Amino acid sequence: MAADNWNNDRFSEGRLMTLINTIGNSLLLGILFLICSLPVVTFGTSLSAFYYAMIKTVRRERGYPVREFFSAFKRNILKGIIFTVLLGVIGYLLFLNRTIYITKDDPDGAAHTALWVTVYDILLVVWAAFTVWIFPVISRFKLEFKKTVSLTFTIAGRYFYFTVLLIAGWALTVYLCLKLSVGFTLIVPPLACYGATYIIERAFRRFIPKPSEKEDGWYYDGE
Repeated sequence: MAADNWNNDRFSEGRLMTLINTIGNSLLLGILFLICSLPVVTFGTSLSAFYYAMIKTVRRERGYPVREFFSAFKRNILKGIIFTVLLGVIGYLLFLNRTIYITKDDPDGAAHTALWVTVYDILLVVWAAFTVWIFPVISRFKLEFKKTVSLTFTIAGRYFYFTVLLIAGWALTVYLCLKLSVGFTLIVPPLACYGATYIIERAFRRFIPKPSEKEDGWYYDGE
């Protein structure tokens, strides 16, 4: 009986330490993400590094959070900046044009205005769907620009329900960060990123080849 209690105590302590490490490493990655996003144009690069380090070091317990974060950051800095700038400009123009149609007096009538507002709403949904997937894709797949875009659209369309969940999740994350205090801003992004890994990895498993026996297949979540 005493031996059983000792084993149970060690099991409980092990689970507690795992939980503490998970929380600590997640918060650390969240801080790195926020700091490296400050230049704005590096937001996408920082987000891709955030996701990569979260799945590898926190979920799969491989490597060290700071090292993996900056390794991924340096590896994807150019591609991340390009997509950040492109998506920022496209999103701004779509939102601006939608706002113009809503606020101006359209001589062609309300139906014409409603049509164009609907068109821009659809384009904004497509923009959001692409945006929530592109940076995790960058973090995990070494592809040229066209293939990266193609794969991102493929995943966003094939896993439409996942896409909706990710859009809703990140929209809620942004809302909470804007409404809550700075302290919560340090907590919300890590929670969102950690939760997103369970959705994103389910989609990625179809596109990641099974590793050989000699490889460390931390990145593979297939059957």
